[in-house]
Amino acid sequence: MAKSSVVQREARTQAGLYWVFSIVLLSAACASAPTVPPASPAVPDGSAVGVISWEEKINWIIRLEDQRLVRDPNPPPPVVLRAATSRVPQVVAPLPPSDLIRLLDDSEARVRRRAALALGRVGLSEAVEPLT
Repeated sequence: MAKSSVVQREARTQAGLYWVFSIVLLSAACASAPTVPPASPAVPDGSAVGVISWEEKINWIIRLEDQRLVRDPNPPPPVVLRAATSRVPQVVAPLPPSDLIRLLDDSEARVRRRAALALGRVGLSEAVEPLT
């Protein structure tokens, strides 16, 4: 009987070693973490402009939309090109087009859709003509 208990103990020890070896082998075979690509160097002088991703353009739209929604309720007065006289009313310069309106002509469809949505949310009256 002593011989069978020794054999059983050796079998349990071998089974335990088998499981430990299996776990170590499987954990060593796991994939490593993906490597992070190096960041693209910034252009210091601004002479060469890289390609701007659509995600960054969408971020610009959202930021412009938020700035429009929370901007100062007292905008600066319009620029007077010609002062009013007794017979002719004053002539004021038109407001510069919004960056959102310029994004309606972007090459990326996602950017154009998001710009149109943003223009509707902020209620720019100047956006009616470009959207129709």
